Amino acid sequence: MLLKHLFLGFLLGAMSIAALPQLEPEDVDLEVRDDEDLVARGGPKFCPPGQHSDKHGHCVCPDGQIKDGKFCKCPDGQIKVGKSCKCPGELIKKGDDCVCPDGQIKKGKFCKCPHGQIKEGNHCKCPDYEIKKGDHCVC
Repeated sequence: MLLKHLFLGFLLGAMSIAALPQLEPEDVDLEVRDDEDLVARGGPKFCPPGQHSDKHGHCVCPDGQIKDGKFCKCPDGQIKVGKSCKCPGELIKKGDDCVCPDGQIKKGKFCKCPHGQIKEGNHCKCPDYEIKKGDHCVC
């Protein structure tokens, strides 16, 4: 009989606790909380793939890459080679831009010399029988 009262008391007590409304703060979903919030609460820093933590505990992209949401990408016009960004073809990196060496004209991912000039390495020059005057070769 005593066992029946104990069991009935436990069962009713468990139901009354479950029936109480639970107050929950807004925005506690895992989707809403991000890694930055975890650091603010003193937790460990987990950066998204491709990023690393800097000395201040912020997730940053490798040098030469830019943050695009939670991902790192190369600036426009550059391609990812390993962990770094490179300019395609014959283009050279100048800041965040891919440009042709001085005196050459960009054609897609290649560089070509102005009309009448010939390419020698990374430079454009006039044929042997002509001289350069401004951007043109003359006899």
